[in-house]
Amino acid sequence: RFSEGFQEIKWGTPKENLPDLGIGKSAFENIYAKGPSATLFMEGVGNLKMQFEEIPLIAIYLRFQDARFTGFDFVFNSQHRDRMRVAMEKDMGKPGEPCTEGLCWKEGTLNMTLTDRELLLMQKLNP
Repeated sequence: RFSEGFQEIKWGTPKENLPDLGIGKSAFENIYAKGPSATLFMEGVGNLKMQFEEIPLIAIYLRFQDARFTGFDFVFNSQHRDRMRVAMEKDMGKPGEPCTEGLCWKEGTLNMTLTDRELLLMQKLNP
């Protein structure tokens, strides 16, 4: 599901080539040319789908490194953790080796972590 990207945004997409995300100019400017940065989406902010496998999301952070899209964080109500785990196992299989943060999956250069309230995904990009 995430091997190519997220909601039609391919991994590594430069900031200037992003589709219209419906975010304000100041949020767009906070995607830094150097180093890590993120932009926040909540209900009524931007135009991302605020659900995953019918699980409502409180927020989505899109993550960037050097102004290139590298990942996301889904923030959800902790009561939906088991549903999120089931959805991830359906696509990714059982979690891999244990990690201190929660349940972890790794597929190629993708690293995914499920905590009590978040699903974090990071794509390691080539320099």
